[in-house]
Amino acid sequence: MPHPDHLILTSPDLSKGMDYVENLLGIRPVFAGQHPGLGTHNALLSLGNRTYLEVIAPDPKQGFDKNKLWITIEDTPAPRLAHWVAQTDQLEVIVAKAKEHQIPLGDIRPGSRTQTDGTPISWKATFPAVENFGGLLPFFINWGNSLHPSESLPLAGSLKKISATHPNPDLIQKYWRAFGIPYEIHYGAHPQLHAWIQTKKGLIKLGS
Repeated sequence: MPHPDHLILTSPDLSKGMDYVENLLGIRPVFAGQHPGLGTHNALLSLGNRTYLEVIAPDPKQGFDKNKLWITIEDTPAPRLAHWVAQTDQLEVIVAKAKEHQIPLGDIRPGSRTQTDGTPISWKATFPAVENFGGLLPFFINWGNSLHPSESLPLAGSLKKISATHPNPDLIQKYWRAFGIPYEIHYGAHPQLHAWIQTKKGLIKLGS
């Protein structure tokens, strides 16, 4: 089974996204850096067990058209739990499996950024700018020899559960099973990802 790597909350503004998470989880995400050439920047918190929470927003310094970002960021009042990412050391196998089951998964691309302490990190991931069914179909990442971001971040809690709703839950369940993903999915009028995080404040649910 692919291991959850990180949850992505999208926000039109990074500071507002950081405020939202701090109010919810009781700890403020730390600014992590820019995604050069992609138009976004982010802030992170560890969820333990090589898992983390990412707040991602358009980076004004890069001057990208928000409609041309590599990831869809809706202009909503509150940040949205919009995507999740699965960790694997077998990206090519995952892509082959997607083709076998006719699952619309992006091609493998390299990525990198420089952390605030000047340390570069890099990865390879399936590019998410394809049909992902409202964020329910994960993209997959391999960190290679880079230090995993969760290992140098403040700990916000631990990820206990992921689930989802979708107008066609059987289809998403079929795709998840093809990748060995065991999470529950139920009918809902709109696609929505849900995650439960155990914190010092108690069990907190992300995703309305």
